[in-house]
Amino acid sequence: MQLSPDGDVETVGRWDFSGELKMGMTAHPKVDPVTGEVFAFRYGPIPPFLNYFRIGVDGTKQPDIPIFSFRQPSFVHNLAITERYTIFPDIQIIMRPLEMFTGMGPLMGCEARKVPRVGIIPRYATDELEMKWVEVPGLNFVHSVNAWDEKGGQEVVLVVANIVPVEHILERMDLLH
Repeated sequence: MQLSPDGDVETVGRWDFSGELKMGMTAHPKVDPVTGEVFAFRYGPIPPFLNYFRIGVDGTKQPDIPIFSFRQPSFVHNLAITERYTIFPDIQIIMRPLEMFTGMGPLMGCEARKVPRVGIIPRYATDELEMKWVEVPGLNFVHSVNAWDEKGGQEVVLVVANIVPVEHILERMDLLH
């Protein structure tokens, strides 16, 4: 989309970063207000279930970082960034690939026994080896509100909207955007 000289919004087509974006990406990338960089991801039903990437201020998409430690196809709708880190949710809402491909059941479900996690990776990591996963029982966030570093980057503060109880979100998927 672009803004025309008379103020109208015009659709100009799909932007794939000069062919570098092979599949879709999140609808909620994060723009660093200081550097102008964009931090984004995509997730899907086949491994790696999560891929992290950034887009430079010149619009060049950087290489994907496959996150193989994201163990199953969970619903990842958003991320958060701090000055030093990118933060991902791994929640109890899961995708069901077999049902997705066969049409033999709901595409998504709730795995109540799964302990939600938050993944924290340095913003400029070049592979997933620097990813740290922290279990956060009961925290199923779909939208982040804010995040920042404290104590010189030794602590991360994450403010999110939690889905409580998580089982009921699937009853109203029409409310999720």
